[in-house]
Amino acid sequence: MDKKILRAMFKNIAEPGEPIRPNLIGVHFEAERCYATDTHMLVIYNRGNEKFAGQTVAFNGDILKGKYPDVDRVVPASMPAEALPIDIQQLNRALKWHLAQPATKDDIIAFGGLGLFMRYLRNILAVFEAANEVAQVEMSLNDPGRPSKLVSESLTAIIMPVNIDEERVDSPRVEGELSVISYESLINDYARNSWRKKEAATEMGWLQ
Repeated sequence: MDKKILRAMFKNIAEPGEPIRPNLIGVHFEAERCYATDTHMLVIYNRGNEKFAGQTVAFNGDILKGKYPDVDRVVPASMPAEALPIDIQQLNRALKWHLAQPATKDDIIAFGGLGLFMRYLRNILAVFEAANEVAQVEMSLNDPGRPSKLVSESLTAIIMPVNIDEERVDSPRVEGELSVISYESLINDYARNSWRKKEAATEMGWLQ
């Protein structure tokens, strides 16, 4: 078991949110796999630990009480469409860049009529990144209301979609509201603007 991958599962999946059930802040182990979820996203790592099999463990090693969700009931065995013909590495870079901009943490990326929260998708890809498997990822979309799926050699992940108003896709940003941005626009915006250096803040600029 790679501790780097396990650490990424804690940091990006189990710990960021405020789950309804406290036991979801840990990673649940089986003998041959382990997994983490916050109910919006789930990552399964195909490595386990016999010592902790059947237990949910917090980052500090504490054993958490409570029944863990049955992940096999939510992970689709098959997908209705083939993997998206997109560059996942480029998507990962674009998500990192976009989410580093002001007031973008709640933005949604739209693949046609299907929306995914960017921060959840980026958190999932951060785990694949820890495994050095971003380039291997195959990402498949599902029917509305069903989870999208990402798969590599050692990881399987799902992310729940959100309903979007297609008229809002790529519309101008409104202050205080999230934006819905198409995949194509995100990639184009990243390609056009990611090379630009941020202007350094001028100390006491208000005095000019």
